[in-house]
Amino acid sequence: MKKLLLAFTIIWVAALLIPTASEATPLISVQASERCDTCHVKPDPSDPKWVEENYSLAGRKCTLSCSACHLNPTGGMVRNRTGLYYGTHTLNMVKVPRDFAPIAGKLGDLGDTVMLGGDFRTMHLFTDQSGKSESYYFPMQADLYAGVRVMKYLSLQMQAGMERGGNTAVREYFALVHGLPYNAYAKAGRFIPPYGLRMDDHTTYIRNATGLDQSDPDSYYGGLEMGIEPLVFYAQAAYFYEDRPPRAKTGNIKKGFSAMAGWRGLWLQLGGSIMKVQNYLVNTVAPFETTDRKMYGASGSLRFRNLSYLFEFDQLEDETSSTGSISTTRGRVGLNELNYLIMEGLNLKLRYETHDPDTSTHGDTTRRRTAAIDILPYPFMDATFQYRRTDEPGAKFKDYIAMMHFWF
Repeated sequence: MKKLLLAFTIIWVAALLIPTASEATPLISVQASERCDTCHVKPDPSDPKWVEENYSLAGRKCTLSCSACHLNPTGGMVRNRTGLYYGTHTLNMVKVPRDFAPIAGKLGDLGDTVMLGGDFRTMHLFTDQSGKSESYYFPMQADLYAGVRVMKYLSLQMQAGMERGGNTAVREYFALVHGLPYNAYAKAGRFIPPYGLRMDDHTTYIRNATGLDQSDPDSYYGGLEMGIEPLVFYAQAAYFYEDRPPRAKTGNIKKGFSAMAGWRGLWLQLGGSIMKVQNYLVNTVAPFETTDRKMYGASGSLRFRNLSYLFEFDQLEDETSSTGSISTTRGRVGLNELNYLIMEGLNLKLRYETHDPDTSTHGDTTRRRTAAIDILPYPFMDATFQYRRTDEPGAKFKDYIAMMHFWF
């Protein structure tokens, strides 16, 4: 037991010393669809009376949404007690020993008032472009999160970490009203608007081509978001605006709204999203131009035993106004991902992505193919190894990626 505690201590110290945006992963939501025992002592979903006798519809907290494991209803940041338990007792090859469970279940949990969390990632990238090879090793993420329960239904949350890519040290912060009937909530502050699959990989086209890349400071807005998640149904909507000084003092501030709704069932998840942003792009050099963006899409998943399929398809429309004329550019992005859970803590992944920036132009589509293996050997850590081939117009890339992730 002493050796085991020493090993965990070394892992923790290493995670805090390695310089490295926490995101909830939709795949975990899909693969957790039959893990009722995470929350219930003796679940018996085959008996309708068991559900009816123990929970009213308005009072049930059962959900496959991000809020099952995170304090943030749209995912990422602080993990709640369920998330900590699930991450240490279910996801990994080696489970938390019984005599260590009371400690593991409370890491970051300082009672009912304060909860802390963190994500630390390092990555080694070897890339080959047309025979020219380069290798990089760099800290990818070092984020800390804090959640403070001010009163029963009101919490304050914050995400802080490395300044990277122009991002400020503090990226997301908001007040959250939660714990309402039907899993309803409301939050006000700074956040990424709800839309589509919130993947942890910010390089996917469904995140960076849509302007929802968590590594990009322009993806964060100030605003108000509300949602409701009664059982398998969900709906979320947000009004937001650019909370930084107007670019180049043009006075054209980005603002807009987004909404998504759908169904998250045990084997099928299906939803739709829409988003509109005014002044998405502003060109201050003559001729003066402003671009408004509208996009809408469908996303979801299908699960059969250990096999899971995730998808998202989005249509983008950019309307540019310049000296009295208006032009529209239409683009598309898509993601198809197939996962096979060999065993708990070992997952195989195949992914195919497309990005067509202008559907009226022939031959400008970028395609990317990814093969990966996700390994979760012990609690609080995981590793990902990827091979990625990208075919751009006039260029081809091959990437080999190794990434380590420590969390609490």
